[in-house]
Amino acid sequence: MTILKKIQDIICFGLLLNEIRYLFISIGIEISPFYWTLEDINDPKVLEPKHNSTGYMSEFFGPAEMKQIAKLAKNHPEDMLLSRLKEGKLCYGLKYNGQIASFCWFDLDECNYKGHRHPLAKDEAYIFGGYTMKHFRGINLAPSLRYNSYNVLKKMGKTRLFSVTQMTNTPAIKFKRKLNATFLWMGVYVNVFNKISRTFIIRSFDL
Repeated sequence: MTILKKIQDIICFGLLLNEIRYLFISIGIEISPFYWTLEDINDPKVLEPKHNSTGYMSEFFGPAEMKQIAKLAKNHPEDMLLSRLKEGKLCYGLKYNGQIASFCWFDLDECNYKGHRHPLAKDEAYIFGGYTMKHFRGINLAPSLRYNSYNVLKKMGKTRLFSVTQMTNTPAIKFKRKLNATFLWMGVYVNVFNKISRTFIIRSFDL
């Protein structure tokens, strides 16, 4: 991908502010405004996606898939992925005829987001790290993965699913609204060279 094409994609998909945020993070300064959101996995408004599911299978991924993901997904080193598995986090995804198409992560013990880390109740889960492989983008796989995720989490006894939505990620915000997720509050996580690390709650929303 040429630099010009990458810039066009960033602007087209509403990710310019997100890229600027990552640029500052790369030099040790993170200013991340985010929404703390609750997804109701029993919400009848979250319907099964209508894309052609022929050839797609959903399953939990293990070490073998981590190796494949590390080769194909940007900023996903294998040691980090394997470390998540060892910590008890679960990777769940879609495969198309054996190829990894999309995946996300579940944490059943805590919200592991560094700006809002805290333990979870037995009926709660935290979902993070959603990613769709380059060749499978643009065909609406994210709703399909979310729908399957809701079903598998319900079978595990989870009724409340939390997630962090970066305010600089416009597509993610639109996606959460389509899921009818509840935006609980708005905060900003600030980290300066790992010497200053604080989260500020800016606004709580009336429910």
